[in-house]
Amino acid sequence: MLIRFAKGEYVGESRNVPQVLNDVSPYIDAVDAEHIKRILSMGCPSIIDFEESSEMKATIIEKGNQATFKMYPDIAKKTMNKEDRNSHLLPVKLWVLRFSPYCRHTAQGILVKPGKNPRVIFDASTKGHPHEVVLNEITPTEFEAIIDFGKSKTRLLITIYNWRVSYPLKRIYLALADITACFRFPRIHADVTGAFGFMAEGLYFLATSMVFGSNTSASSWEPFRRAIQSLIPIYSMRTDLVEKHKHLLDMLIWEDEDTWVGDLVQAVMCPLNPGIPDQYGPLEAQIYVDDILASAVEKQNILRLLAAIIEAIFTVCGRPMIEVRQCPLSLEKWEELVVGSVQTVLGLTVNTNKLTVGITPEYRKQVRDLLIEVWPSSRRIFKVADMQKLIGKMARLGEGAPWIYKIMSHIYTSLAFALKQNKLLLLECSPKFRDIITRIERKQFSGNQYEIAKELNFALKTAAKLVNGHKQIYVINETMRAELHFIRQALEDNSGISFEVPIAFIIPKTPTASLFGDSSLLSCGGYSTDLRVWWYLPFPDKIVQQTLLHLKNNADETFISINCLEYVTIIINYCASLTAFLERKITDNPHPVVLCVTDNISAKKWTMHTCKKSIIGRALARFFCGLLIGSEVGINAKWISTEANKIAGRIAFWKGVEVQA
Repeated sequence: MLIRFAKGEYVGESRNVPQVLNDVSPYIDAVDAEHIKRILSMGCPSIIDFEESSEMKATIIEKGNQATFKMYPDIAKKTMNKEDRNSHLLPVKLWVLRFSPYCRHTAQGILVKPGKNPRVIFDASTKGHPHEVVLNEITPTEFEAIIDFGKSKTRLLITIYNWRVSYPLKRIYLALADITACFRFPRIHADVTGAFGFMAEGLYFLATSMVFGSNTSASSWEPFRRAIQSLIPIYSMRTDLVEKHKHLLDMLIWEDEDTWVGDLVQAVMCPLNPGIPDQYGPLEAQIYVDDILASAVEKQNILRLLAAIIEAIFTVCGRPMIEVRQCPLSLEKWEELVVGSVQTVLGLTVNTNKLTVGITPEYRKQVRDLLIEVWPSSRRIFKVADMQKLIGKMARLGEGAPWIYKIMSHIYTSLAFALKQNKLLLLECSPKFRDIITRIERKQFSGNQYEIAKELNFALKTAAKLVNGHKQIYVINETMRAELHFIRQALEDNSGISFEVPIAFIIPKTPTASLFGDSSLLSCGGYSTDLRVWWYLPFPDKIVQQTLLHLKNNADETFISINCLEYVTIIINYCASLTAFLERKITDNPHPVVLCVTDNISAKKWTMHTCKKSIIGRALARFFCGLLIGSEVGINAKWISTEANKIAGRIAFWKGVEVQA
């Protein structure tokens, strides 16, 4: 009643729902249109139906907020003031929480990361016991909009590559825009603002906008994100928008045209990348949550695209009315934008002149400092939690240097071993853990299916936390030490190793050439009609002696599996392609990609990812890694049946005179 009485921006009163639906419906699917209608006219989430006992409510209130929220009172107060100012919540006296049966508390936390604004987290998932009520368990997602923003970065890179295909001599401009408080745009239904409420700073806050931490927040924004993205190509064809939004476009800073010296790296047309033949046609931009990613050739086109982006945001989220609500276009980030050929996009440096994606110097330094300070060469032991943090940091490097995954194989294996050992140790020494595991295995839970599911999920999460948080220490073996040392050296500024990858290697692309290979326990071989090469290699007796032809199984440490021999075949095929491109003018493509075809599933997986178990496979992966560092030839892999691979099979089983490539 209070929210309905206050009205205004608490319920999005200024939004013209019929007009928004009329503007966006022709360009989005009917399901998204229905979601937009529901969210704008009724609110979020799509479904919430539960009862909570007074005892449970009192227990949650008594538990209060997370320790992080209490650690930063100034940040908490500043955040609450800002949210209140923007009508994202309504503060009332704290007694309302205890008095009203329609109000409850959800614990709040604060996430503080270096270089980023602190963020208040609505913790709707952490439970102290199986039957504690948390909102994320009672707000189903199956009736919410689908989420597909994860494809946006790849689509941007595909667009950049296709711009270069069609316009080899023109500069490709990159520009970014940000939508203000996108998760706050959907309003919570007035009847359930108390269900999403929380206490802080001696007050109780009714949440009127979607919260950062609800399992329905992202899906509540998605239909609006897709609507904006769908309107951009339509609006890019309007001739009046550049003038209409001139005051905003005039704020932009432009990169100095003389910053790039050298030839523009070229892209080659293929069936998957036909180019963008008409630069004056509709222009597209991609949206990753609230980050808008735009690219176009020539200033007039990027201005046309940016004007369309502004208009699309204002159409869906409302025209600027600063006296009533925030401007939906983040002016703070807009004024900092430098439009040019190089941008930091979602933490990665995208360079349209070089057609590359790379790790930022700041992140590279961050990982290097972590390795030097926390993982020095003198370190001999590790704990699971430390290893997980390191792997998370290093895996991110793979976005700018895919070869990194090949050399992290033993680190992954060591983590898996440590987690397994933690579990075994807990089974030996922790009665609590043994009890949890026994109950999970025997399904010793009571109640109806819903109650049993709650207890089972809680038990599984508790067991996982105990395993991950166990303080047992493990030895850093020589293989892991060597891999950490290699990565530490590679991150040095003077290493000569560039943590960047050509866009051609990470987008869908028709291969420049295909190579087929096969292996037996005696020999291997391969060929490529595209590259005009074929080769045959009989394995030395020392190798053959270590295969199933002479050993019964893999119990012997010297055992060499057929998977390893098939992997060798792929590596040799890749070497053959490097030689062919080096010796002959096969293509004008500066970044050709070869497809290595195999009838061995493990070899295919090891090529695209890494080998984690086989000692010999990991050694081969490290060798393969050395080939990939700085290589101008990309690689992909594909599995086919043995029957379809019969030509390579016949070469591999060659019994005549040895033939070399």
